[in-house]
Amino acid sequence: MKQDKGFTLLELLIVITLIAIVFSIGGFVFINNIKSMFSFSSELNNSTVQLSFINQLTAQLFFKIRKKV
Repeated sequence: MKQDKGFTLLELLIVITLIAIVFSIGGFVFINNIKSMFSFSSELNNSTVQLSFINQLTAQLFFKIRKKV
């Protein structure tokens, strides 16, 4: 009498292949998210620099007006 208590080699190879495919797709998605995050961070830094420049320019232009009030 033969007892089947384990998996065959083919079943294990199929499962390992499917897991590898899922992780490779997930890796590409993760890498693309990291790239877009760095791009967004760069745009946010540029906006911050522009706003701080405008803020300083406005403060210097209206410094005399605030002093009189």
